[in-house]
Amino acid sequence: MGSGNEILDMYIYETGTLLEQLETIVLEAEKADTFSQENVNEIFRIMHTIKGSSAMMEFDSLATVAHRIEDMFFIIREGTMSVVSEENRPALFDVVFQSIDFFRGEVEKVESGEPLDKDIDSFLTNINTLISKIKGEEPAQPETPLIFADNGVQARTLTPSSPEGYIVTGNVYINNRSEKSFDETLFDGSFAARLSEEEGPKVLILHTHGSEAYTMPPGQEYEPSGESRTTDCAYNVVRVGDELARTLEEAGIGVVHDPSLYDYPEYSGAYGRSLTAAERAMEEYPSISLVLDIHRDAISDADGSPYKVVSGVAGVNAAQMSFIIGTDGGGLEHEGWRENLKLAAALQQRLTEDYPTLMRPVSVRNSRYNQHVSPGALLVEMGAAGNSLDEALLSARLLGQAIGQLFLEKS
Repeated sequence: MGSGNEILDMYIYETGTLLEQLETIVLEAEKADTFSQENVNEIFRIMHTIKGSSAMMEFDSLATVAHRIEDMFFIIREGTMSVVSEENRPALFDVVFQSIDFFRGEVEKVESGEPLDKDIDSFLTNINTLISKIKGEEPAQPETPLIFADNGVQARTLTPSSPEGYIVTGNVYINNRSEKSFDETLFDGSFAARLSEEEGPKVLILHTHGSEAYTMPPGQEYEPSGESRTTDCAYNVVRVGDELARTLEEAGIGVVHDPSLYDYPEYSGAYGRSLTAAERAMEEYPSISLVLDIHRDAISDADGSPYKVVSGVAGVNAAQMSFIIGTDGGGLEHEGWRENLKLAAALQQRLTEDYPTLMRPVSVRNSRYNQHVSPGALLVEMGAAGNSLDEALLSARLLGQAIGQLFLEKS
């Protein structure tokens, strides 16, 4: 019985047909204990088709799983089955059979109008671990448990009380502090940034002010290099970058993470030094599409007392985040700043749909912040100096998941 939606009915029918073809291929290949090159090409094609149609229907979990299996069979297609050791072949068959069960179960939910399963992290971890083994890499490190011990700093959740003074598009509030003019008509959900189809890492994470740190709970203090700063990268924003990189890689997006401290020992000139590093990385890896400069804010009340900015997520506090978007208002060349802003708005819309208070307003400023290097360049403030490190690490996971969802469905 049809759903009454012709496009949805076509999706259900075509996906079901593809899964039948996939199951036939895998059952035959299992007898031979290997996939022929023709099998590999066909599985790659099937996953590519399911990925594209699922993304079009906004079935993000299906698109994400299909995309990772497509990536795995791309590696096998380029290197033939010789890249899959005898030891790893049973795991390969298991993953493909599990994917068939997953897709069939989710399509049945689509057909009956039930909500889709968004908890695909465990399955993605299995796929990513197998990909790492096929590539001869060490598997990604497991997620660090977060404790959320009280650091004694007063907490606030900063949200606009009215749209007055902001440009508002969807759930996104934008504070234009630059000399440039724009309005809500700029935002239609589109943006120029895309993950490159070239082989290689897609994201560069760096830290212009890498020594920026957080307020640790008693017993977890660090050796400071300045006020709320440390060169110990287990406690500053470099650690937050590590967590963001791990989350993106779990989603199948390759990352280059530069842990250099461009603000130490000299703060002045940090943006010039980080620009040189970004340009060097992008020359070495032409596949880089996104450049994320990870910072943290510093906020105090009228009495000068610092406070932290938080958003409740599943019973704990995540650090509120904010995107800082540069322009050419300060005189430096940056004609494409609107595309950076449109990306920030699209990503913030995605985040606020699941976490309404996680994001502070986007701030648009005259300074360029090196964002001219790519339409996918963003400066992200992960909480403030008063936040705990664990609160910022949770936000890094949420940001990485949102980036993965937003860009993989555009692939």
